[in-house]
Amino acid sequence: MTQDDFFDLTPVEDFDSYDPLADTEDEEFDLEAPAESGMFLVEPGEFPTVDELASQAEALQQAPAAQRIATLFDHMERSRKILLGILEMCDGQVQPNELVISRIEKLKANNKSVYTPDNMCMMLVRAGALRRVTQDGTDYEDIEGTLEPKRVVIDGVEYLEPVQAPQICWLTTPEGSQVVAADQPRARLRELLENEPQYRHVFRTVLEMCAPDGGTTQKALSAALDNDPALMHPRMYAMRFAERLAQNDALEWRDNAWRITDIGSEGLDIIAELDAAEQADD
Repeated sequence: MTQDDFFDLTPVEDFDSYDPLADTEDEEFDLEAPAESGMFLVEPGEFPTVDELASQAEALQQAPAAQRIATLFDHMERSRKILLGILEMCDGQVQPNELVISRIEKLKANNKSVYTPDNMCMMLVRAGALRRVTQDGTDYEDIEGTLEPKRVVIDGVEYLEPVQAPQICWLTTPEGSQVVAADQPRARLRELLENEPQYRHVFRTVLEMCAPDGGTTQKALSAALDNDPALMHPRMYAMRFAERLAQNDALEWRDNAWRITDIGSEGLDIIAELDAAEQADD
């Protein structure tokens, strides 16, 4: 059993068209670029053995909910907005399944994912961030044993009468609520910009290009930045910086373009502040 098995990450529907890279499909890829470059959606390191994966999954099952949730969010970084949106919606209030599904579909419109809404909810359940409940907040697993068909006798003939299952609802757990409360995208963005001063001008260019009405395309970002001297050693690409900003809520992919958010606009102010502080120190 792997960690993927634990979170039930098996895709159940075809991958939707991937927008950001559509504009670069004809470009040549640098096959020697490091994983960190943004060219590849892979993590560095060797593949673990089957025994190592099984051991990790078993340890994760026994881990506290907070650790399991953190592992899930790390594993599903590109779906962070969707997962967090589910927890926010169900935080402190039981939400019926159909409303949660509708919310997830809206979030997926600009955050492509091969996972269904049910997949995502159950991943959060297994991580300990979400509960599957009835309308009165009872754990659904507690009533599943009462849903067996009933035996009834009509005119001397025995029949199995199906039992109407109660509506499935969702409720964020206390551990999930802590994740919602702790999410501080502005602080995460500032930390990113503080920790990568050598690329701060790249982040600024990306944000500025995405600021006009209509945003900008990945192809335009690549044309403007991929040959920047700062991205040569180690080799980096514009996609990496757009993704980092999007992961910190500074950009969003909408209507086939990268667009700046309110947090991204604040990011430009943060960059100006950090640059000014460095100049003062000099």
